[in-house]
Amino acid sequence: MSLTAAFAQRFAFVDSDYILKHMPEYASAQRQLEALSAQWQKEVDQRYQEIDRLYKAYQADQVLMTADMKKRREAEIADKERTAKEFQNQKIWTQW
Repeated sequence: MSLTAAFAQRFAFVDSDYILKHMPEYASAQRQLEALSAQWQKEVDQRYQEIDRLYKAYQADQVLMTADMKKRREAEIADKERTAKEFQNQKIWTQW
């Protein structure tokens, strides 16, 4: 292959955004994805609000708790945090 043949390649520009925006199926799928994303975000937010509520209750009750009770409550909170993070990661990666 000569040097001039290598430069003779043709390039084209395709405006995929324009094409996708003019496809009704794409717009419908995009709306469905946005609705699912909002639903999942709401559920993630609710999980973290519950964790925050549990942590505040733990802090308020801590002085009255035995060491065993503290460990159980801390484990419960940590488990809920882990579950919430796993759910969030699962839903984020499911979208893509």
